[in-house]
Amino acid sequence: MKKFLILAIVLIVAVSLVATPAVAGKHGQAGKSNVAHVYLYEKNVTPPNDDWSIVAGGAWGELKFNLMGSTFDYVFNGHGLMPNTGYSLIYYADPWPGDGITHSTGALIASGTSNTGGNIHLNGSVELNTDLPNPDDNNYTCPGGDPATPGSPPTPFPCPGAKIWLVLSDDYDAANTKMTGWNPSEYLFENMLISYDDTDWCVVEGTVGTGWSDTAVNCAFALIAKYGDADASSTVPGDDGGCYPELAVQGGIPDKNVLATEQFGWVDEQFYQFRAEYDGGQTASITLNGVKAEATSDEILDPTSGEMSITVKTTDKWQEPGTKVVVRNLRLNGCFVSPDSISAVKPEGDAREIKYIQLTGLDLSGGFVLEGEIMLDWATPHTRFYREAFGMNIDVR
Repeated sequence: MKKFLILAIVLIVAVSLVATPAVAGKHGQAGKSNVAHVYLYEKNVTPPNDDWSIVAGGAWGELKFNLMGSTFDYVFNGHGLMPNTGYSLIYYADPWPGDGITHSTGALIASGTSNTGGNIHLNGSVELNTDLPNPDDNNYTCPGGDPATPGSPPTPFPCPGAKIWLVLSDDYDAANTKMTGWNPSEYLFENMLISYDDTDWCVVEGTVGTGWSDTAVNCAFALIAKYGDADASSTVPGDDGGCYPELAVQGGIPDKNVLATEQFGWVDEQFYQFRAEYDGGQTASITLNGVKAEATSDEILDPTSGEMSITVKTTDKWQEPGTKVVVRNLRLNGCFVSPDSISAVKPEGDAREIKYIQLTGLDLSGGFVLEGEIMLDWATPHTRFYREAFGMNIDVR
């Protein structure tokens, strides 16, 4: 009888250790090493018990990661999940839907599928191209909670820091790093914010403003989007400040000042990669989604003044109000621009909404590379007119 009782007690303890989430697990840095741990838990999120406390005996996971490095190196193990289900481990940047204040940050760390036992294992190295948290994250300045809809999970400690969630892959848009669904009872949430130093990530500080003249001054590059069949003599991109080189896309016929003849179909609300390069001499180019305009000419501005701006504007008084252009994820010579997102929306009337990021105190005399993403959202797409849909100018003053 005594042997049976001892065996029964041992089995009960062993089972409880497997079934109970590691609430007592050690969070944070492991001693003085470059390794840290954070635990994620299923939480009470359904009214009336929606206080975001940990569900006793619920699903849980442990993330082991490096505190600093050129890549985010991680190992994650989750338990008690739905079996044979796709999950994504994400950096959720407040506010909702998790892509930051200006919708320019957040990150997918990894995706995978749980096994038949409801366990998942994820490991690897990912280039986040950001510290955690990113400056565009509400938790970078610690406002004390997420003004999100739906749900408003409290901000854990320590702040500033970054939220790490395990969510259903079906509820996450990996391409745009944002949540598209909300089933929080099926997620795991961190019990402590984390920090990570991306050692090869750098930031160029800028200032955001509005109201510059429609005519850019000393414009070095221009990206002009048109729709319909453009008459080569009807629209002169040079009117936007003599930008050189220039690139026209979306069905328009480039005029004499446009250096690229290749075209592609511009998809509404889709982001496209662009790259503007200047070698510090007389050669410059701008590339959009693989379409490149290149110039070698003494007309190209020699950028020695040390000031640069990226100007975004909706153009043409015939354009429908509400037409929008967004530029995001800006990088200058490999360093991210902060803030790294600006947008312009066509208002009512004939006015043109103009916004810009200005970077000052830079030495651009040796040339530069500016990269980013650009998106156009027509309020009412047209097919017959040649009018410009928007203009993005890169000015060097």
